[in-house]
Amino acid sequence: MSNGSQRIQSIMMVILVARTLNDRVKHLTVMALIEFIHTITFLNNYVMNESDICCGQPTSNATFGDAVSV
Repeated sequence: MSNGSQRIQSIMMVILVARTLNDRVKHLTVMALIEFIHTITFLNNYVMNESDICCGQPTSNATFGDAVSV
């Protein structure tokens, strides 16, 4: 399931954008919400897996510690 979450995120994005296409405020709110969930998921994975590096860069918990990351 290496790309599973990316596929789910893409599908959610298409569905939600289609539903909010005529309302710019709702559209931007949905986009921000999806990005927020995406960011939280990454941070959670870094802390739970005790990851220090992701994509060649230090993770937030490696740089700032778990308390700040969470």
